[in-house]
Amino acid sequence: MQLSELTSDRKNARRRTARGHAAIEHSLRELGAGRSIVIDKNGAIIAGNGVVESAEKAGITEVQIIPSDGSKIIAVQRLDLCLDTDPKARQLAIADNRTGELAEWVPENLKDLASDLDLKPFFSESELTKITATDNQPEPGEKSGEVDIDSFEFTHRCPKCGFEFNDK
Repeated sequence: MQLSELTSDRKNARRRTARGHAAIEHSLRELGAGRSIVIDKNGAIIAGNGVVESAEKAGITEVQIIPSDGSKIIAVQRLDLCLDTDPKARQLAIADNRTGELAEWVPENLKDLASDLDLKPFFSESELTKITATDNQPEPGEKSGEVDIDSFEFTHRCPKCGFEFNDK
């Protein structure tokens, strides 16, 4: 199936920052895919919206669908990597953890979802209030949207591959 056939979650409560998109795109280009996304029975993305957006920019156009009812963990086995001997495997682990931090909550979507869903297992009342506060809204131009990693003013360069990123 083509990635372009999937549908993004228009109520996604998280959005990638420009830096987050750039980091995911870099990871996909240099390290390849290492984690699954989750889609519903109609091809709507439940988890992995940012990965799909970045994958298309990294030149990955296809998705392999593994049917599941949620009763088993699905593991992506990278036959080209060994965690004990391949630094690329460890770099993929770091990339996976770090890119999760380079996203931000969409306060209006989270607030809307909180009216229909029980978010208590994931947020304390004070956390939810802080995230959805009206003074927590992004400034104009802060929203992620389309990302062109060539337009960044870079301040750091990876010595191995030359990838550059800033601290914003």
